[in-house]
Amino acid sequence: MIRVKNPEQIDKLRRAGGLVVECHEIAREMIKPGVSTAEINAAVEEHILKAGAAPAFKGYPGSQGVKPFPAACCMSVDEQVVHGFPNDKPLKKGQILSVDIGVKMPSGWYGEIGRASCRERV
Repeated sequence: MIRVKNPEQIDKLRRAGGLVVECHEIAREMIKPGVSTAEINAAVEEHILKAGAAPAFKGYPGSQGVKPFPAACCMSVDEQVVHGFPNDKPLKKGQILSVDIGVKMPSGWYGEIGRASCRERV
């Protein structure tokens, strides 16, 4: 079912999406050989928190017996499966990094831009 949004709701969605775009710009600028996905994740999370929002993925519960998602960003290098965890391993020239970022705004609205549109070659 399609639920039509009113102008106020559309504005809240636009703000959430705008914050996600800013986060992807931060990530894109940092994607270079020698930089780790953990460093990128930390910068993105800091930006989200400074904006008064929360990382949508961090703490997301895993299936039975699996720890909650530990990061603000899902980051997958090359052929790594979707929703990879950021880590301290430096990126290498020629790798492809997929980045997925979601935010929860103080208003309760979410914004997310998925990985397919955010692949970057290192």
